[in-house]
Amino acid sequence: MIGGHDRGMPWTLAHAAAVVPLQRWSRGRLSFAGLVAGSMAPDMPYYLLRFDLGQFAHTPAGTVLACVPLGLIALLLLYALREPLVFALPQPHRAAWSAALDPRAPLLASPTPLLGRPAMGVAVLALSILLGAWTHIAWDACTHGTGWVVEQLPFLQQPFPGTTIGLYHGLQELSTIVGTAVLVVVYRGWLKPVVPARGSGDGWRYAALLACIVVAAIIASAFAAGDATTFNGVVALRVFLFRGALYGTVSFALLYLAVAIAAFTCRERRE
Repeated sequence: MIGGHDRGMPWTLAHAAAVVPLQRWSRGRLSFAGLVAGSMAPDMPYYLLRFDLGQFAHTPAGTVLACVPLGLIALLLLYALREPLVFALPQPHRAAWSAALDPRAPLLASPTPLLGRPAMGVAVLALSILLGAWTHIAWDACTHGTGWVVEQLPFLQQPFPGTTIGLYHGLQELSTIVGTAVLVVVYRGWLKPVVPARGSGDGWRYAALLACIVVAAIIASAFAAGDATTFNGVVALRVFLFRGALYGTVSFALLYLAVAIAAFTCRERRE
Protein backbone atom coordinates (compact mmCIF):
# COMPACT_ATOMS: atom_id res chain seq x y z
CA MET A 1 0.00 0.00 0.00
CA ILE A 2 1.05 3.55 -0.53
CA GLY A 3 -0.40 5.51 2.34
CA GLY A 4 -2.37 8.59 1.40
CA HIS A 5 -2.45 7.80 -2.30
CA ASP A 6 -4.38 4.61 -1.58
CA ARG A 7 -7.23 6.85 -0.50
CA GLY A 8 -7.36 8.52 -3.87
CA MET A 9 -5.87 11.05 -6.19
CA PRO A 10 -7.11 13.00 -9.21
CA TRP A 11 -7.37 10.75 -12.26
CA THR A 12 -4.02 10.92 -14.02
CA LEU A 13 -5.40 11.67 -17.48
CA ALA A 14 -7.36 14.64 -16.13
CA HIS A 15 -4.06 16.35 -15.28
CA ALA A 16 -3.57 17.05 -18.99
CA ALA A 17 -6.24 19.75 -18.73
CA ALA A 18 -3.79 21.93 -16.80
CA VAL A 19 -1.39 22.23 -19.74
CA VAL A 20 -4.00 23.38 -22.27
CA PRO A 21 -3.77 27.06 -21.24
CA LEU A 22 0.01 26.74 -20.86
CA GLN A 23 0.33 25.63 -24.49
CA ARG A 24 -1.83 28.52 -25.64
CA TRP A 25 0.09 31.06 -23.59
CA SER A 26 3.37 29.77 -25.03
CA ARG A 27 2.01 30.44 -28.55
CA GLY A 28 3.31 27.14 -29.85
CA ARG A 29 6.84 27.52 -28.50
CA LEU A 30 6.45 24.39 -26.38
CA SER A 31 5.70 20.81 -27.35
CA PHE A 32 2.08 20.02 -26.56
CA ALA A 33 2.90 16.29 -26.57
CA GLY A 34 5.68 16.97 -24.08
CA LEU A 35 3.41 19.05 -21.84
CA VAL A 36 0.77 16.31 -21.80
CA ALA A 37 3.32 13.56 -21.12
CA GLY A 38 4.85 15.65 -18.34
CA SER A 39 1.47 16.35 -16.75
CA MET A 40 0.98 12.59 -16.32
CA ALA A 41 4.59 11.55 -15.68
CA PRO A 42 4.55 11.83 -11.84
CA ASP A 43 1.79 9.20 -11.68
CA MET A 44 3.25 6.85 -14.31
CA PRO A 45 5.16 4.70 -11.77
CA TYR A 46 1.90 3.97 -9.94
CA TYR A 47 0.59 2.19 -13.03
CA LEU A 48 3.68 -0.01 -12.90
CA LEU A 49 3.03 -0.59 -9.17
CA ARG A 50 6.29 1.24 -8.38
CA PHE A 51 4.85 3.39 -5.62
CA ASP A 52 8.28 4.30 -4.23
CA LEU A 53 9.31 5.77 -7.58
CA GLY A 54 5.93 7.46 -7.84
CA GLN A 55 6.43 9.23 -4.54
CA PHE A 56 9.89 10.37 -5.64
CA ALA A 57 8.48 11.59 -8.96
CA HIS A 58 6.25 13.95 -6.99
CA THR A 59 9.25 15.77 -5.46
CA PRO A 60 11.13 18.72 -7.03
CA ALA A 61 14.15 16.51 -7.74
CA GLY A 62 11.90 13.76 -9.04
CA THR A 63 10.34 16.01 -11.65
CA VAL A 64 13.79 16.34 -13.22
CA LEU A 65 15.34 12.94 -12.55
CA ALA A 66 12.23 10.77 -12.97
CA CYS A 67 9.50 12.67 -14.79
CA VAL A 68 11.58 13.91 -17.72
CA PRO A 69 13.00 10.44 -18.54
CA LEU A 70 9.58 8.83 -18.03
CA GLY A 71 7.93 11.38 -20.29
CA LEU A 72 10.55 10.88 -22.99
CA ILE A 73 10.18 7.09 -22.81
CA ALA A 74 6.38 7.35 -22.99
CA LEU A 75 6.55 9.54 -26.09
CA LEU A 76 9.14 7.31 -27.74
CA LEU A 77 6.86 4.31 -27.17
CA LEU A 78 3.89 6.24 -28.51
CA TYR A 79 5.72 7.13 -31.70
CA ALA A 80 7.26 3.67 -32.09
CA LEU A 81 3.80 2.08 -31.86
CA ARG A 82 1.88 4.84 -33.61
CA GLU A 83 0.95 2.83 -36.73
CA PRO A 84 -0.90 -0.03 -34.99
CA LEU A 85 -2.33 2.29 -32.32
CA VAL A 86 -3.79 4.60 -34.95
CA PHE A 87 -4.91 1.77 -37.24
CA ALA A 88 -7.29 0.37 -34.61
CA LEU A 89 -9.06 3.71 -34.07
CA PRO A 90 -12.39 4.44 -35.79
CA GLN A 91 -12.86 7.60 -37.82
CA PRO A 92 -12.52 10.54 -37.39
CA HIS A 93 -10.08 9.73 -34.60
CA ARG A 94 -7.91 7.67 -36.93
CA ALA A 95 -7.42 10.52 -39.39
CA ALA A 96 -6.75 13.07 -36.63
CA TRP A 97 -4.18 10.96 -34.80
CA SER A 98 -2.54 9.82 -38.02
CA ALA A 99 -1.81 13.45 -38.86
CA ALA A 100 -0.85 14.39 -35.29
CA LEU A 101 1.62 11.52 -34.88
CA ASP A 102 3.30 12.06 -38.23
CA PRO A 103 7.00 12.56 -37.31
CA ARG A 104 7.02 15.66 -39.52
CA ALA A 105 4.10 17.23 -37.66
CA PRO A 106 4.79 19.99 -35.10
CA LEU A 107 3.13 18.10 -32.24
CA LEU A 108 6.34 16.56 -30.93
CA ALA A 109 8.47 19.67 -30.49
CA SER A 110 6.86 22.69 -32.08
CA PRO A 111 7.99 24.93 -33.61
CA THR A 112 11.32 23.09 -33.95
CA PRO A 113 10.68 19.55 -35.26
CA LEU A 114 13.24 16.96 -34.25
CA LEU A 115 13.86 16.19 -37.90
CA GLY A 116 15.14 19.71 -38.51
CA ARG A 117 17.19 20.63 -35.44
CA PRO A 118 17.48 17.59 -33.17
CA ALA A 119 19.34 19.23 -30.27
CA MET A 120 16.91 22.13 -30.00
CA GLY A 121 13.97 19.79 -30.49
CA VAL A 122 15.03 17.53 -27.61
CA ALA A 123 15.63 20.56 -25.37
CA VAL A 124 12.17 21.95 -26.12
CA LEU A 125 10.63 18.53 -25.54
CA ALA A 126 12.43 18.01 -22.21
CA LEU A 127 11.49 21.50 -21.00
CA SER A 128 7.87 20.88 -21.98
CA ILE A 129 7.80 17.61 -20.03
CA LEU A 130 9.29 19.34 -16.98
CA LEU A 131 6.76 22.17 -17.10
CA GLY A 132 3.96 19.65 -17.49
CA ALA A 133 5.21 17.77 -14.43
CA TRP A 134 5.22 21.00 -12.42
CA THR A 135 1.55 21.58 -13.27
CA HIS A 136 0.87 18.10 -11.88
CA ILE A 137 2.71 18.91 -8.64
CA ALA A 138 0.82 22.20 -8.32
CA TRP A 139 -2.50 20.40 -8.84
CA ASP A 140 -1.65 17.78 -6.23
CA ALA A 141 -0.64 20.51 -3.78
CA CYS A 142 -4.33 21.43 -3.64
CA THR A 143 -5.76 17.92 -3.48
CA HIS A 144 -3.52 15.89 -1.14
CA GLY A 145 -3.21 15.99 2.63
CA THR A 146 0.53 16.63 2.39
CA GLY A 147 0.10 19.22 -0.37
CA TRP A 148 1.48 22.71 0.30
CA VAL A 149 -1.83 24.47 -0.30
CA VAL A 150 -3.76 22.01 1.88
CA GLU A 151 -1.23 22.45 4.69
CA GLN A 152 -1.60 26.24 4.47
CA LEU A 153 -5.41 26.06 4.55
CA PRO A 154 -6.30 23.93 7.59
CA PHE A 155 -10.02 23.90 6.78
CA LEU A 156 -9.26 21.65 3.80
CA GLN A 157 -7.98 19.04 6.23
CA GLN A 158 -11.25 18.95 8.13
CA PRO A 159 -13.19 15.72 7.57
CA PHE A 160 -16.56 15.44 5.95
CA PRO A 161 -19.25 15.01 8.64
CA GLY A 162 -19.29 11.48 9.99
CA THR A 163 -16.15 10.37 8.15
CA THR A 164 -12.37 10.55 8.37
CA ILE A 165 -12.16 11.78 4.77
CA GLY A 166 -10.72 15.29 4.50
CA LEU A 167 -12.36 18.04 2.46
CA TYR A 168 -9.34 18.04 0.16
CA HIS A 169 -10.47 14.62 -1.01
CA GLY A 170 -13.55 16.33 -2.40
CA LEU A 171 -11.23 18.51 -4.46
CA GLN A 172 -9.73 15.35 -5.92
CA GLU A 173 -13.09 14.23 -7.27
CA LEU A 174 -14.13 17.71 -8.33
CA SER A 175 -10.86 18.41 -10.13
CA THR A 176 -11.06 15.04 -11.86
CA ILE A 177 -14.55 15.82 -13.15
CA VAL A 178 -13.63 19.35 -14.25
CA GLY A 179 -10.33 18.27 -15.82
CA THR A 180 -11.94 15.42 -17.73
CA ALA A 181 -14.73 17.70 -18.95
CA VAL A 182 -12.17 20.24 -20.19
CA LEU A 183 -10.32 17.52 -22.09
CA VAL A 184 -13.53 16.27 -23.71
CA VAL A 185 -14.39 19.78 -24.90
CA VAL A 186 -10.86 20.43 -26.17
CA TYR A 187 -10.70 17.05 -27.90
CA ARG A 188 -14.06 17.54 -29.62
CA GLY A 189 -12.91 20.94 -30.83
CA TRP A 190 -9.67 19.39 -32.12
CA LEU A 191 -11.65 16.79 -34.08
CA LYS A 192 -14.04 19.26 -35.71
CA PRO A 193 -11.80 20.30 -38.63
CA VAL A 194 -10.99 16.66 -39.45
CA VAL A 195 -12.79 15.38 -42.54
CA PRO A 196 -11.72 11.75 -42.96
CA ALA A 197 -12.34 9.73 -46.08
CA ARG A 198 -15.53 7.73 -45.66
CA GLY A 199 -15.23 3.98 -45.76
CA SER A 200 -16.29 0.73 -44.18
CA GLY A 201 -14.40 -1.21 -41.54
CA ASP A 202 -15.10 0.80 -38.41
CA GLY A 203 -17.59 -1.71 -37.04
CA TRP A 204 -14.92 -4.07 -35.73
CA ARG A 205 -12.98 -1.13 -34.34
CA TYR A 206 -15.91 0.03 -32.20
CA ALA A 207 -16.56 -3.56 -31.13
CA ALA A 208 -12.91 -4.02 -30.17
CA LEU A 209 -12.88 -0.79 -28.16
CA LEU A 210 -16.05 -1.79 -26.33
CA ALA A 211 -14.66 -5.25 -25.60
CA CYS A 212 -11.43 -3.76 -24.23
CA ILE A 213 -13.40 -1.42 -21.97
CA VAL A 214 -15.66 -4.18 -20.63
CA VAL A 215 -12.84 -6.66 -20.00
CA ALA A 216 -10.65 -3.98 -18.40
CA ALA A 217 -13.53 -2.97 -16.12
CA ILE A 218 -14.05 -6.57 -15.02
CA ILE A 219 -10.35 -7.10 -14.32
CA ALA A 220 -10.03 -3.79 -12.48
CA SER A 221 -13.11 -4.41 -10.35
CA ALA A 222 -11.91 -7.85 -9.30
CA PHE A 223 -8.43 -6.76 -8.25
CA ALA A 224 -9.57 -3.48 -6.69
CA ALA A 225 -12.21 -5.27 -4.64
CA GLY A 226 -9.52 -7.55 -3.25
CA ASP A 227 -7.36 -4.58 -2.29
CA ALA A 228 -10.26 -2.81 -0.59
CA THR A 229 -11.20 -5.72 1.69
CA THR A 230 -8.69 -4.63 4.34
CA PHE A 231 -10.50 -1.30 4.78
CA ASN A 232 -13.97 -0.31 5.91
CA GLY A 233 -16.64 2.21 4.96
CA VAL A 234 -15.79 5.26 2.89
CA VAL A 235 -12.06 4.49 2.99
CA ALA A 236 -12.70 1.09 1.42
CA LEU A 237 -14.70 2.76 -1.33
CA ARG A 238 -11.92 5.25 -2.04
CA VAL A 239 -9.30 2.49 -2.14
CA PHE A 240 -11.53 0.54 -4.53
CA LEU A 241 -11.93 3.55 -6.82
CA PHE A 242 -8.24 4.46 -6.71
CA ARG A 243 -6.98 0.95 -7.35
CA GLY A 244 -9.74 0.39 -9.88
CA ALA A 245 -8.55 3.41 -11.85
CA LEU A 246 -4.98 2.09 -11.82
CA TYR A 247 -5.88 -1.46 -12.81
CA GLY A 248 -8.49 -0.34 -15.31
CA THR A 249 -6.19 2.08 -17.12
CA VAL A 250 -3.36 -0.45 -17.33
CA SER A 251 -5.68 -3.28 -18.38
CA PHE A 252 -7.33 -1.21 -21.10
CA ALA A 253 -3.99 0.02 -22.42
CA LEU A 254 -2.55 -3.49 -22.64
CA LEU A 255 -5.72 -4.95 -24.17
CA TYR A 256 -6.00 -2.18 -26.75
CA LEU A 257 -2.31 -2.48 -27.60
CA ALA A 258 -2.66 -6.24 -28.12
CA VAL A 259 -5.73 -5.81 -30.34
CA ALA A 260 -4.12 -2.99 -32.31
CA ILE A 261 -0.90 -4.90 -32.98
CA ALA A 262 -2.83 -8.06 -33.94
CA ALA A 263 -5.12 -6.17 -36.32
CA PHE A 264 -2.27 -4.21 -37.87
CA THR A 265 -0.19 -7.38 -38.35
CA CYS A 266 -3.11 -9.17 -40.02
CA ARG A 267 -3.60 -6.26 -42.41
CA GLU A 268 0.06 -6.28 -43.39
CA ARG A 269 -0.06 -10.02 -44.06
CA ARG A 270 -3.12 -9.62 -46.29
CA GLU A 271 -1.37 -6.91 -48.23
